[in-house]
Amino acid sequence: MKKHTFSRATRLATTIAVLFQQLVGGSLAFAQDGAVVVGGAATISQQGADLNVITHTDRTVINWDSFNISAGHSANFNQLGANSAVLNRVVTPNNPSGIYGTLSSNGNVYLVNPSGVIVGPSGVINTNGFTASVLDISNKAFLDGGPLQFSGSSDASIINQGTIHTGSGGVALIGGQVINEGLIKSDGGSINLLTGGTVQLNAGGTYTQADQETLQNGISQTAGLIRSSGTLRATGALEVGGEVYLVSPGGTVLQEGLIAAAKQDNAGGETGGQVLVTGDAVELKSATIDASGTNGGGTVNIGGGFQGKDDSIANSQSTVVDADSVIMANATDSGDGGTVVLWSDGDTSFTGQIYAQGAPLGSGGSVEVSGKQNLNFAGTVDTGEGHLLLDPFSYIINVAQALHIANALTGNDVTVQTSADDTNHGSSGVNTDPGDITVNSDILYDSTNDLTFLAHRNINFNASVQNRNDTGGDVNAVAGWDGPPPLILPHLVPPT
Repeated sequence: MKKHTFSRATRLATTIAVLFQQLVGGSLAFAQDGAVVVGGAATISQQGADLNVITHTDRTVINWDSFNISAGHSANFNQLGANSAVLNRVVTPNNPSGIYGTLSSNGNVYLVNPSGVIVGPSGVINTNGFTASVLDISNKAFLDGGPLQFSGSSDASIINQGTIHTGSGGVALIGGQVINEGLIKSDGGSINLLTGGTVQLNAGGTYTQADQETLQNGISQTAGLIRSSGTLRATGALEVGGEVYLVSPGGTVLQEGLIAAAKQDNAGGETGGQVLVTGDAVELKSATIDASGTNGGGTVNIGGGFQGKDDSIANSQSTVVDADSVIMANATDSGDGGTVVLWSDGDTSFTGQIYAQGAPLGSGGSVEVSGKQNLNFAGTVDTGEGHLLLDPFSYIINVAQALHIANALTGNDVTVQTSADDTNHGSSGVNTDPGDITVNSDILYDSTNDLTFLAHRNINFNASVQNRNDTGGDVNAVAGWDGPPPLILPHLVPPT
């Protein structure tokens, strides 16, 4: 029998799921309990196993004593149009919501419950947009529309074990812990799994960003887990969809399933979408992240933005990508390869695979792999003759690192860059790393690609570096470098 080991995050997620089963499992009350319309206008009726809510205003707010849907039962929200929205708020303390039946709407449904929400294995949500949050929003802010700011101190959980399928309104799950073990799919919208004391969404459900205090601290010391072992699939038109955000400032993100993101362009073909996964600790474990597109690769940010300097992305303190994880941002038919950034302010261990290849007539993509304090680069990168950047504070190239750099040079130009240890480069400025590159093992390769060393201070060659190809592929070394890398990678900025 195969022995399985589970991380602390996995054990915590399992415990939370069991707790929800105890609280809301078994026979559930209908969702009509104590419904009071406190903003806008709506008619609420019960017909057998079906709860029907007809809204008469574009935005509506309903307070409930409880909101649960049993298996075999349904709650249907008939709204004025696809852009209409109804906010359902549970006002009874210690009363989490369980959805084991079907929730459907032609518009956007928001469910706010500070005690938490679970979509059970038999639960199905089919709406234009769906948001479940343990953080609250004022009636006025919701009725006014525009950017929606959710805030509060609850560290309760949002769990999906069922199926959530939306249109252009997208999906947002906001909790102290957010766990996806089922399927989340959005056609034309974005998918957002978020933790934070303050979270802001635009009117269409797209994540904007947390406030700076939340980026620093998260909700609390004990909150902040995102675990996805299911499937997240976002496809969309133009800039509307194809976006997946897993954001847990100050917390942990454990991705074990599939994330796929693609966008439809004006010519009718798909370009790669945007994927952002970041938290205090990020782990990709047997994960697949695919931001490829037929007409161009997309953008993937794991643990931070380019060189840790993107203020809209909370930087990870540790990022781990295991050997069974694959990240793709390819252009499959036409166009250029995409962009992948793997980052942490602390330790990064990369043993997986990254592909950012362009189509036959397109250019190769761009990949950055960096752990500012410690970098273990031991995986495979193929940009299709694009560019790979490795840029910790200081870098000692031993036997294993030299081998992987030599392998990377078969399909990429490679730059190794060190930088000053200061706050402008993702550090507190108190580390003593001097910005040296030390080569302790031979780097011998044969390709037309360039290898470039840019050291903030010194380059120490204790072994040979040689390209044995006679037709191209330069070896460049610059000590005392204080400029940018030769190629500045684009970075993901969540849309406003």
